[in-house]
Amino acid sequence: MPNGAIAHACLVPQGNVGTRDAGEKRFFDEATRLMIVAKERKVEGYDLSNGKEYGPDSTRLLWEMRLDDAHKAKLICISPNQKVLALQRDEKSIEFLDRETGSVFMQGCSKPKKEILGFFFVECQECNVVMVTNTGLELYKLKENNSGLKLRDKYKIAIRWYIYTYGTRVVSLGSGKTGARLVGYQFTSAEIIKLPQVDFDAAPFPVTPEDLMNASMTGSKQPPPLVTEDDVVLLRLYNRVFIGHIDRSRMRLRFYRVFMDIITLVHEYELFSPLLAFSVVDNVILLHQRQASVAVLLDVASEASEPVGSPLPLASKLPAAADGAEGSSQSSGMDIRKFSSRWEFFLPDIVVDETGRVFKVELDLSAVVASYTDTGPLVGFLNRRRQTSAPEGSPKTLLIESLQSILKKGASKEELRTVYNILTLNGSEDILPGRSETSAPSSLKLQSPLLPSQEICQNVFAHVLDSGEVKPSYIEVAVLEYMDVIEKKKIPIPITAYIVLTDALLQQGKVFQLQQLLAGSTEMQNLFIAEHLESHIEGPNSEIVKKLCLDIYSRCGVQDRLKGNRAGCELYCNKLLKEGEVIKALRVAEHHQITSLSASTFLEAARKTGDGHIMRAVGRLCNRPGGMEESSAS
Repeated sequence: MPNGAIAHACLVPQGNVGTRDAGEKRFFDEATRLMIVAKERKVEGYDLSNGKEYGPDSTRLLWEMRLDDAHKAKLICISPNQKVLALQRDEKSIEFLDRETGSVFMQGCSKPKKEILGFFFVECQECNVVMVTNTGLELYKLKENNSGLKLRDKYKIAIRWYIYTYGTRVVSLGSGKTGARLVGYQFTSAEIIKLPQVDFDAAPFPVTPEDLMNASMTGSKQPPPLVTEDDVVLLRLYNRVFIGHIDRSRMRLRFYRVFMDIITLVHEYELFSPLLAFSVVDNVILLHQRQASVAVLLDVASEASEPVGSPLPLASKLPAAADGAEGSSQSSGMDIRKFSSRWEFFLPDIVVDETGRVFKVELDLSAVVASYTDTGPLVGFLNRRRQTSAPEGSPKTLLIESLQSILKKGASKEELRTVYNILTLNGSEDILPGRSETSAPSSLKLQSPLLPSQEICQNVFAHVLDSGEVKPSYIEVAVLEYMDVIEKKKIPIPITAYIVLTDALLQQGKVFQLQQLLAGSTEMQNLFIAEHLESHIEGPNSEIVKKLCLDIYSRCGVQDRLKGNRAGCELYCNKLLKEGEVIKALRVAEHHQITSLSASTFLEAARKTGDGHIMRAVGRLCNRPGGMEESSAS
C-alpha cells in the first residue's frame, strides 16, 4: 500500500454482478449466498458461496429468469432451496415464481386494508414464509408443488418498520408512536420464540421548517418515527444475537445482548459520522464510516467499549489501474479504496462498488496486531479468532508471536496471570453470562481455544527458553504461574510444561528443587520426563541427573507392574545395565519376574564393567536354584 499505509481489512474481488445500469437493483440473500440482481426484463442470480478470489472480469452468474419490470420490485427474496423466487412490487401483494416449473401465484394480506411492509423466508416447522404488515405478522406455509400459501398463524401488533437477518433468524419490529419500541421473534427450526421487548432511548432531531411543510403536505397524523430500520442492525456475533442502535441525535452506537428473558446494554461507542454501514468478519464488526472512507473495528467480546485500533481505510487486492474505480490509490498488489456514495454493503461481508464488481471483506490480522499497544486485549482479540478466517495473517501464529514478545519483555506475574486467564477462555465463553439466552441456530458450534496448552508450552515457553533471550529463572516463574492458572480451571497440565520447567531448573543448577518437584509430583513420574532428563546427563550435576532418571524409570516400572505389565520394569532393568548397575538390575529382574532378559545379558553387562567382584556375584545369582538360568530356560 502507498506510503507505508496499512489497512485492517481488505476487499477480495469476487467477480462481477451486473453492470450497475440505471435502475438496476441488488438483493443479497445470506442463507444461500446469492446476489440477486433485478433488471428491466430479467432477474439474475450470482453465486457468492465460494468466497475464493476471482478476477475482476469473471462472472459468478448461476441462473437468470425472464421477468418484466423486475427492477421496479421493492424487495426480492429466494427460498432456502432456491426453488421459489418472490417479489414485492407494491404494498398489497407478493408475487411467487417457481423457478423449475415457471408457475406463478400472487399472495395478498389476509385483509385487503392491510399494508405489506415486506416478507422473508424462514426454515421453521410452523411456517416458511413470514409476511410483515402494518398490523402484525402473518405466518404462511408453502403448499405442495409451490402452488400457493396456507395461512398458519397471525401475530397482531402495530408495526412502523421491521428488519430481519438470516444470521440471527430474528425479526425486529419497530412499534409505538415513534418506532422506538422493539418487539422481536426468533424463527428456529423447532419453534418460534418471542423475545423481550426493548424501548430505545432516542432523542428527537430538531424539527425544521421543511419537516413541518412535509407533514402538512402529506396530511400525516402520526409523528415521524424517532427510530427507523436504518437506525437498527441485527448481528450474530460469537453465536449470540446482538441488536445495534445507531443514535444519530447523540452520535452514539449502542449494542444490546438479546437473552430469552431480557435485553441488556453491553457496549456504547462514540460515532463521528452519521453515514454508516456494517460488515461482520469472524465475529468482528467493521463499522464503515462512509464520509471519511474508513472502517472502525469493534469487538463486543472485549471488556472495553473502545474500537480495535485506529480507523483505517479499506485496501483492495484489485489493482487500481485495472478496475478504473473512483477514488483508488494505486500501489503494488494492493490499493487503498475510498468509499463511493454508490457503494452497497450487504451483511455479513459483501461490498459492491460503483462499477458492479463485488468484493468479500476479510481481516488483515497482521495489520491489526501492529496497531495494538496493550498486550492483554491483543491476546484476547487473537484468541477469539478462527484459524481459517484470516488469510492475511494466521491468528495462531500471531498469537504465539505475541506471547513470546510478552515473555521477552518481562511481564509481571500479575500481567502474566491476566494473559493466562484470557488464553483459557474460548471464543464464546468470555461473553456468556450465567443466564438463559437466545442463540443462533444449534448447528453453529462454539469454538475451542485457539492455542491449546500443549502448544503454549512447546511454542512459547520452550521456544523463549531455548532462545536464551530470557533468564531461566523468569521462565520458571512464568511456567509455574501458568500451571497454577490452568490447574485451578481443571485443565490438564501438559507434560511439556514439566519438561520446560525441568530445563529451566537445570539451567539454573537447581537440582535440589528439581528433586523435590519430582518427588512430590505424580505427573512427573513419566517416561517422557525420564527420557528428556537423559539428554542432560552429560551436563553439570550429571550424577544427580542420572539418579533422577533411574528413579523415574523405577517408579514407572512399578506402576506398570501393578497394572500387570512388565514392560516398564524391563525398561528399568535395561537402563540399570546401561549404567553398569548390573547386580541391582538382576535383583529387579528376579523380583518382578522379568523373563525376557537372559542370564547371558547380565553376564555380558558384568563383563563390560571389568569388575571381578561384580562378575562373580552375577554368576552366583544366575546359577543358583531358581535363578536367571532356570528362569530363562523355562
